[in-house]
This record gives sequence, structure tokens and C-alpha cells, in this order.
Amino acid sequence: MFDVAVVGKGLFGAATARHLARFDLRTVVVGPDEPGGDPDFRGPHGAHHDEARILVARGDAAEVELTQLAIDGMARLEQAVGSPLIVRSGALEVTARGTGAGSLVDGAVYVPAGSTTVDEPPPQGYFNPRRYLAAALQDAVGNGAETLGETVTSIEPSTAGYMLAAGSAGTIEVAQVVIACGAWSNRLLARRLALRLKTESVLLARLDEGVAAAVQMRPSVFHGPTGRVESIYTLPPLLYPDGNWYLKLGANTMFDSEVDELAIDDWYLAGDDDSARADLVDAFSIVFPEIEVLGFHSERCVITYTPHGRPFIDGLERPGMFVAAGGNGHGASWADGVGALAAALVAAREWDGLARNAFQVEYADKSPRWPGPLLLNDRLA
Repeated sequence: MFDVAVVGKGLFGAATARHLARFDLRTVVVGPDEPGGDPDFRGPHGAHHDEARILVARGDAAEVELTQLAIDGMARLEQAVGSPLIVRSGALEVTARGTGAGSLVDGAVYVPAGSTTVDEPPPQGYFNPRRYLAAALQDAVGNGAETLGETVTSIEPSTAGYMLAAGSAGTIEVAQVVIACGAWSNRLLARRLALRLKTESVLLARLDEGVAAAVQMRPSVFHGPTGRVESIYTLPPLLYPDGNWYLKLGANTMFDSEVDELAIDDWYLAGDDDSARADLVDAFSIVFPEIEVLGFHSERCVITYTPHGRPFIDGLERPGMFVAAGGNGHGASWADGVGALAAALVAAREWDGLARNAFQVEYADKSPRWPGPLLLNDRLA
């Protein structure tokens, strides 16, 4: 029997497991591994299956503190596993886009004159979520945790705590459970959490290796509209597992849609990400007017939102059941911090000054107050 099962082996789940293991709690983290290109995979996919995520502290005070906690935790993880994880490049934020003839920042990013910009200093920058996931799980296992590459299909109360049905592993008996499976969380809960799920398409621009090497840019964020898209973020050219160099651009588009947890797998497997591609390519040409591109392709993603815009890190109604979910588009920047707080909550440890009510869970049946329309189409209506 385990002290704690973490359900979900994404960034939040791996982070939670590694911190729980350091509290000497017998921990198992359960979730499928990355499906890769398996066309027959029908289990949960993950938005973290990528080569880069921005690591920048922004938002309200609680969000900034959570990101700083994550950066500090990742720095300690680098020491523990003996491998670098964070690229401490700093970042560029364009908080208000100007209209005048502009110039190239970092030799690649076009910023119109009159723009309001912020240079985010190191140790902020970006990191590889695949490497972080592997390092966090390595650290967890090194401190006594176990991992199972299975999908949990049900969680039922038992005399000792809970019984988890976990595919070919059968049933797992645990004293406590942390639900850390993001957009899929409501599949396992009798009382639904207040979560909104939005599809998003991202653009990958394939570059010649020489061009990629010449582009020495920081990750950048453009708040507000650019062409027909909104809230652009970009990441420097990186070598991907297929052997190609890609510069990534993501944004809210007119083709995003709201989905529920039952439709996510279909979106990842066969969703229409082609519709948004033309608008994303147009935005790319505005932000990177001088970069020569060999070709474009798009990928699919899902973002999980909470009403207060921060992750749920809280206990649930059933004793011994907790949740760590809701990335709100910033989950990668928060991941190790979310794991640290979730583990401390389970182990009844202090949070070192962070306010627990900032991460309080909300339920769908309590008429949660959402900050505004979810989709760009609705915001512009």
C-alpha cells in the first residue's frame, strides 16, 4: 500500500511526486507515457509534450511568487540530477503594441515604434518540459517513489483510503490521492471542478540549421492583438526529435473552441488545426519579417482554465483527496512550484507565506465567476 498516489504524469504530477518523495512518503505516480506518434493511442495526451516552454514570472502577486518558487525548485533539481534544465536567457514582453515604423529586437523580433516593452531578466527564460519531466521523475524515483505507465480509470473509497483502477496494473490501494491530470481531472471526480477547456493551435516554422543558429533571440510575448490573433508567444529556434529546427509561435485565434474532457482525445488525434494556420502564418510574418522559413506546420494543444486564473491546489471534499490542476496557459512556468505546494499540503507542512486561498478549489455547481468570455471570437463579438 502507498501513502500517496499522484494521478497524472505530466508536469504537475511529476513535480508533486518528486516533492512528496522528499517528504519520505511512499509515493506512486500513475499516468501514461508520451504517446509519440502512436496512431492507436486513446489515452490522455498532454500539452507538455514539446521542446520548450516560457519560464517568466508575470501576473498577480500569487502568480509571480508561484513562478519564483518553481524557478528556485528547478535550480535545486538541476543540482540533484546534475543536468541543466533552465535556459536563463531572460525574455521580452511587449505589453502594448505601437503603430510606428519599428526595429528588430534581438536581431529577429519586430517591435513597432511606440510599443511598451519589458525586459525580463535572468534567471527567467525558458526550459524543455520533456527534460524537466524526466528529471523530476528521476528525482522522485531516486527518493523512493514508483512510477506506473498506466491510465487511471476510476478512484473508489476503501477502508484504508482509496482503490485506483490502473489498466494492466490492476488496482492500487493508497491512503491519499492527488489528482494532477489537468484537463482530464473531471473524468475521475464525482463532483465536477470549475474548469474550462480551450483548444489552441501552435505554429512551428521549420528553419535551415544555419538560419536557426543565426537567430539569437529570447522568448517573447506580445500582449493584445497582432493581425487576427491575440496574445502571441514565441520561443527561439530549437532542434526537435524529428531532426529539424523549429521556431515556435502560439496565440489565441478565431478558430479556438471550448471542449469538455470527453472530447480532448479526439481533438489531439484528429482536430482541425489547419483552419488557424493561415492566421498564425500571417502573425509570424509580422513578428519575424526577415526570417527565411522552409515550411510551416501546426500542432494541437489544450489549455485548462480556472475562474481565478491560478491553479487549484487544495483538498477536495473526500478526506485524503487533493487536486493540483489548472495551468491557465502558464502551467509550465508554475509546475515545480505547484508540486511543492501540493506536496506540502498533503504532508500537512507550511506554505512559507503563500496564501492558500489564492489557489482554492471551486466547483462547477457553485456558479463560479469567470473573468470574461473564454474564446477570442466571443471577446470580439
